[in-house]
Amino acid sequence: MKKIIDFMVAAYFSLVYKKLDETTRLENALIVLTIAFGFNGLSLFFCLLPIICSIPLIGNLMKLLSSLDVVLIVVAGALIAFIINHFLNKYYSEQQSSYIKSYSEKFPKALLIFVVVVHYMASIFLFLFCVKYTSCLTP
Repeated sequence: MKKIIDFMVAAYFSLVYKKLDETTRLENALIVLTIAFGFNGLSLFFCLLPIICSIPLIGNLMKLLSSLDVVLIVVAGALIAFIINHFLNKYYSEQQSSYIKSYSEKFPKALLIFVVVVHYMASIFLFLFCVKYTSCLTP
């Protein structure tokens, strides 16, 4: 799992503006990666929402808040993005920028661009699909 996340950070790192210093490039890459992973986390949340709502107390609370779907998306998205950003920043600190730079140079630039574009498109598609799936389950 660590190698996959390292590869994703390296892919996003390689697309950041090259004239910035390595630490700033790493911070920018982590922010953009947080957005993409946030979409993935929200997708997982919405796919698990029917299971979560089957718990009696949470289900009753969700029925009360059913008119606030947009608020639920925003609050869940902000919480998930904050958690992801916290853990990415904790692990990929300033000392890791030289490691990520050398790791990103191992792969061809076309492959890294392809991975970033496919990951972003797949994240958005999966998010929209899961939101639509969840909305079909509500009465």
